[in-house]
Amino acid sequence: NGESQITYDQGSTNTSISIDKDYRIIYIDEQEIYLTQSEYSYNLVWINDYGSFNLICSTSIPWEEVEAIFRSITPIEEAPADPE
Repeated sequence: NGESQITYDQGSTNTSISIDKDYRIIYIDEQEIYLTQSEYSYNLVWINDYGSFNLICSTSIPWEEVEAIFRSITPIEEAPADPE
């Protein structure tokens, strides 16, 4: 619809993430990232000690801002406790 969109997911370390076969590996701040790009979106996938991550941003967002969004992500270290 012409609007910029951002989607972010974090899964546990044993979560399987499907990566498009046409990916390339890039590094942002020494983090290895699997990047796929279509006409409409950037899809960044990475794994670290906190889990597996997927960040999808519209290509209408400049790449420098996508990198800034990546850098702003703080992983959830543990699932929040259920309120009693």
